[in-house]
Amino acid sequence: MKNCVGATIAAGTVFALSSFAAHAVSVSGADKAVFPGSALKITDARPAEQQASDYTQLSHWVSSCSYGIYRLGDSATSPGKLELLKIDLEKSLGGQLNDKTLIVSSYVMYLNARQEMLKGNAFGNYATGGLIGSLMVGSFESDCTKEATPEGWYDPSEANAKASPVIVLISASIDGDNYAVRVVFSPSKPIGLSPEGDAGTAYANVLHRANMSLADKIRTRLELATAPESSPTVANAALPLGIKSAANVTSETVTSIYFRSDPHGVAISTLDPDGAGAQAGMRVGDVITAVDGRRVDSIEDLRTLLSSTTITGAQVQLNRLGIDLAVQVQL
Repeated sequence: MKNCVGATIAAGTVFALSSFAAHAVSVSGADKAVFPGSALKITDARPAEQQASDYTQLSHWVSSCSYGIYRLGDSATSPGKLELLKIDLEKSLGGQLNDKTLIVSSYVMYLNARQEMLKGNAFGNYATGGLIGSLMVGSFESDCTKEATPEGWYDPSEANAKASPVIVLISASIDGDNYAVRVVFSPSKPIGLSPEGDAGTAYANVLHRANMSLADKIRTRLELATAPESSPTVANAALPLGIKSAANVTSETVTSIYFRSDPHGVAISTLDPDGAGAQAGMRVGDVITAVDGRRVDSIEDLRTLLSSTTITGAQVQLNRLGIDLAVQVQL
């Protein structure tokens, strides 16, 4: 495959390959540093298959749930994934990342063309097509759950167009904090496997979305560590679960960025590592949104709900960097 000579990241912004000659380095194995002399250092700890430059079809067996799913290599855009990641993070966060190291344990992009391949609408001779293809879509589609599709899976509700979706997954850490990003992009028209022209631009735009999502999560964590909440913080023994200090979440607080709508709950500011909350898996920065399914809007709500329970444990619903989860705590 050929590299494209440029990739459009946002309207009016085109990065040419020559612009990055001073930064580009060869990275062939895990745990090699990228851009070691720049303000932000990136360590590429991806598995070897994610560092490949070309694309890989995950299965050639039509009956496999991985049939028609392509893992797209670093040559899908020029510059490649980690180069674009560094550019986007430094543009978005600037000096906040000076002298920090981002460890990228996974950064992978998939084109899930399974349905189009079975229908005969994608990639010419590789497609099945015709009546057989239509029957295959119906017979195989129901079996392809998330569990049966180890890579490149998406929920049909995430794809709002007929063209094959692109899925990007990032796992990375900085200063001991772990971040996970998942982006599903549903293009208005099919994207080919060649990185040249419109396809390269489309893939670069998808990576840009994922990079900006990661930047938002890092920014939120940094702001939580350095900026006071605009809502008053309650401290010390007045709080349950070993929470030493916390703040109500409103639309004005830093943690409201975690919510798509209706920000609410109690954001944990400091936590006793030996307390019931930490032992159950809670972390600083988590937002408590409910207890046993009952909504929490304030610290007083949290205190009331936990004190009114008649059992020795409770399920606490959390929002962690935009991800909903639940932990079981012992009271």
